Amino acid sequence: GPQSMRWVHAHPTWTYWALPWLGDLQHERMLAATGRRTSTMVWDLEATRDQNISVLDLVRKGEKAKIKRHVEMSGFMWEDEDMMNVNLWRNKVTKAWCKFDLEPNLFILQRSLTKNMYFDPKWYPDGMPLLFLSMHNTKNFDPADLVLKTLELCKDGAEDLNCPPPQKEYLMPICKMGVADERKMRLQIDDYASQVCCCLEPRWSHPVFWSGKWYTSLAEVPKRAHNGGQERPCVIP
Repeated sequence: GPQSMRWVHAHPTWTYWALPWLGDLQHERMLAATGRRTSTMVWDLEATRDQNISVLDLVRKGEKAKIKRHVEMSGFMWEDEDMMNVNLWRNKVTKAWCKFDLEPNLFILQRSLTKNMYFDPKWYPDGMPLLFLSMHNTKNFDPADLVLKTLELCKDGAEDLNCPPPQKEYLMPICKMGVADERKMRLQIDDYASQVCCCLEPRWSHPVFWSGKWYTSLAEVPKRAHNGGQERPCVIP
């Protein structure tokens, strides 16, 4: 079927309401792994929307609430991320979390973020809200560890914080973590905390960034960007 939402990372969160969807997904993949063309019965989850019923009411109908699905091994089944996305589209899902699984370097770039981060012309013309709640792609140990240590160092604030004015959006040299010059500064600067904690500003007090604006709480983020535009299709926790 047609793509119902933008491609999302395989960093899923779910409750028991999603178990019918997840169960069907895994069963289909196991059948496909046999290499045979076959079919299986899956929950007709679109009926929850078409008939305005809950997943629980659907499941209570038992086999009557299932439809046949053709199964054979396909290219999208080799990766969990691919298969999850295709299955979301098949069920016409339109909502996903806003971007909460951020690259580590996004935590230390001060205010020098591109206004329309993760922009695309169809789904997110104003960019996607960034929620500074967690990070992924931390398999490169040294830079990830340095970001975590900086978060720990600065969590309670730093005395005599010496940051450039908010209108100065250039990146301080000390925020370019991992490069040779920054390593030297780390060893030489006496008031290290008062400078390196600037790299996190203003994330402690404003944990959300969207379309060039920082927000003080998740609840403050509007449905549309502050300058108008298309309603965001992603969900804020």
